[in-house]
Amino acid sequence: MPDNKILGTSVIWNSEQTTSPSRFPEVPWAMPVAKDHEAIHGDWYWEYSADHLHQVDDAEQIRDHLLRAIFGASSNAKRDPENATVKLKWVAFVGGKRESRRLMGDYIYTMQDATEHREFPDTVVEETRALDGHYQRADTGSPYDFLSHAMFLRLDAPYFIPFRCFYSRNIANLMMAGRCFSCSHVGLSGPRVMRTCAQMGVATGYAAVVCKRRGALPREVGQQHIAELRNLIGYES
Repeated sequence: MPDNKILGTSVIWNSEQTTSPSRFPEVPWAMPVAKDHEAIHGDWYWEYSADHLHQVDDAEQIRDHLLRAIFGASSNAKRDPENATVKLKWVAFVGGKRESRRLMGDYIYTMQDATEHREFPDTVVEETRALDGHYQRADTGSPYDFLSHAMFLRLDAPYFIPFRCFYSRNIANLMMAGRCFSCSHVGLSGPRVMRTCAQMGVATGYAAVVCKRRGALPREVGQQHIAELRNLIGYES
């Protein structure tokens, strides 16, 4: 899949107001990326992906591209007298990935599962957050390839994720929780946030308890002991 069709990496940063003017050094090495963009802070939409870069193998190159955008945009902003007392305060040194590798379970969660609010006998996670896909603004003509735009699809009811998405289809004793769970690209766009991923962690943690208690593998938990697992999570029998 082309990497600009996946959710990209962000580097978050901010500045602060000070009581005296400060200077910012020239950063010619950053300007080919930042161009004439000016900014004094960055939010989630400082995001980068590209066809020729792999989100895992080229993670440092992706981060460095965003660092060039940040320092270049900061330098541009400091040329404005209104920003004389603004000082760069903090820049993350690790890129925040939204999507990279995903494992495959007995079920692959999709956009349709969310939009149709499909319920499952082995549901262990529920969420109400909108589906949220991103694209690079450069795809629609922006000169800045380090900024993205979000597309939200808000739903009128919860969606449900089955336990079959949280254990491997071909590695018998492997479970997975978080953004690597078994799902499609758009299927990931809603459940990829902390509250949902935390529920996945609770589900797989309790599943490990049931595995030990029953001498069972994860698939057997899902097939034979799902009521026990759901009860531990908080579902009524």
